[in-house]
Amino acid sequence: MTNWRKHLPDECPPEDAISTNGVVYRLADKMNFDEHDFLSYRELYPNRQWEGVTDCVAGGISIYTDIEGIYRLKRRVKSMKHKPILEGFLMPNHGKMKHTPSETHPSHHTWWIPSDATPWDVFKIVLDEDDKL
Repeated sequence: MTNWRKHLPDECPPEDAISTNGVVYRLADKMNFDEHDFLSYRELYPNRQWEGVTDCVAGGISIYTDIEGIYRLKRRVKSMKHKPILEGFLMPNHGKMKHTPSETHPSHHTWWIPSDATPWDVFKIVLDEDDKL
């Protein structure tokens, strides 16, 4: 039985979430990323209510299964433009994920991380398309 992070509601992750598996992308706050870069909005802002977002989704973190999704996010959201891109290879022990796309972010997934996982150990910084020659 998986022990989930304490901030997650009882119905989370949802039954239709699948085991994590494969390459995913995420933005970090800084080049020397750490566990802080893998905190959910619910953990960062515990008293905030998110309009149109369930507590379960707010308790997960955003990942993308296509690097183009990250590039699109960086182009569309000014505050994300200079954040470094992380690439990681997730295994089933890294938790559960669910495809939670939007019109502008078709490869977006929500990822729920078990309490004993250290996912930052399987991620690395990748070059941004603006850094390529």
